[in-house]
Amino acid sequence: MNMENNCMEDGEDLVHSSIQKQLIPMIGMEFETEDLAFKFYNAYAYNIDFSIRRSRCHKFKSGRLRDRLFVCFAEGKRVSNVKYHRVETRCGCLARIKISCHLNEKYRVIEFLYEHDHVTTSPSKTHLFRSHRTITLAQIAKVDMADSS
Repeated sequence: MNMENNCMEDGEDLVHSSIQKQLIPMIGMEFETEDLAFKFYNAYAYNIDFSIRRSRCHKFKSGRLRDRLFVCFAEGKRVSNVKYHRVETRCGCLARIKISCHLNEKYRVIEFLYEHDHVTTSPSKTHLFRSHRTITLAQIAKVDMADSS
């Protein structure tokens, strides 16, 4: 599939048929901050039924972020010689988005791969993924009151 020009081809059309076009990441999109880019991609992931995480990044000498890679939660492989074994959740998925800081100090999408090499979850279970779990202000207040009593 041709990801350079983001043409809606057959496979991409099937994946993105259930969501609005403005919710689909496109190469060249710009964001004010890294966090806004993460939130946008996380909203996209919620609609497609997968979870994301922050991955590799590079920084300028000044400490400012130069580029960042957001990946599917199933990207990569775990090390096999560990003390406590866990259920294997990583299968080498290549779905990702890469943002880079440009001269105008905005973060621009420079890479977007949407294809997963695993089955995504059902919409009824998407909210359970780590990147989609949220706590409201009311819930925070309840926790604080219970903790102080």
